[in-house]
Amino acid sequence: MANSSFCYTEELTNLTTKLSSKSSVTPSAIIFTLGVTGNLLAIFLLVRHSKTHKWRVFYRLVAGLAATDLFGILSSSPLAFIVYNNNFRWVGGQPTCDYMAVVLIFASVSTMLIATSMSLDRFFALWFPYKYKSLEKKRRVHVILASLWVFALLVACLPLVHLGHNVRHFPCTWCFFDYFGTNITDVIYSILYASLGILTIVTSSVINILVFISVANKVNYTSKKLSMRSRRGQRRAKRNEFFIMTFIIGILLTFAICWLPLMVNIIHDNLCVIFRVYHAFTIDK
Repeated sequence: MANSSFCYTEELTNLTTKLSSKSSVTPSAIIFTLGVTGNLLAIFLLVRHSKTHKWRVFYRLVAGLAATDLFGILSSSPLAFIVYNNNFRWVGGQPTCDYMAVVLIFASVSTMLIATSMSLDRFFALWFPYKYKSLEKKRRVHVILASLWVFALLVACLPLVHLGHNVRHFPCTWCFFDYFGTNITDVIYSILYASLGILTIVTSSVINILVFISVANKVNYTSKKLSMRSRRGQRRAKRNEFFIMTFIIGILLTFAICWLPLMVNIIHDNLCVIFRVYHAFTIDK
């Protein structure tokens, strides 16, 4: 991955010439179109089939996930397109860079936390069904979503209070925190963000394995103990559970493929920085 310092170390004319000849707005435009279309379609289907799912907790979390991702795309992509149109010259200075970084960090952290909450919801619904039904209240999910959003916003705003700082990244059309930084605050924030991401992915993976075990056990029990009519009803319910699990795992795989390598690389690079500093300190001492 190209170092973000590339956006600052060369003369602006040379930089924009190189970027203009090698980078195209087309991939970003395609991703933007697919992201907006996919999230709008998800929200439309949720509303259209609301009588079927009755806005149970899981589906409210799905709506929150789609709304969060849509917000992140619509709030950050226009600025990137403006930079593309401005021959890769950044507009608005550091304030707009901080704005984009806050939006992207907020959306990514929120999405990871909501996806984990969806896995937890299925876990408690299948492993502790009676307790889950007695505690299930649709209003509580709104409190959970609001809490996750507030937490994600606090994490995103930490660079604004100098725990880390935000910089442009290659191809200099977007801003994120400086995970190549060598300052102690940059290192702390980078490890905090990456650890949070890895923790959510690992937690969701373990929970989903337990959910699959529960679904498989119930399917085996159903095939042996229930009547034919009851089996059909239970099979429909289990198909629905498998559909939900497939949806959750799809989100999890997306994060694992797109974000996990970056977060592992962040952890590795920043631990190397800590080791080099510690080694230099011990030698000087």
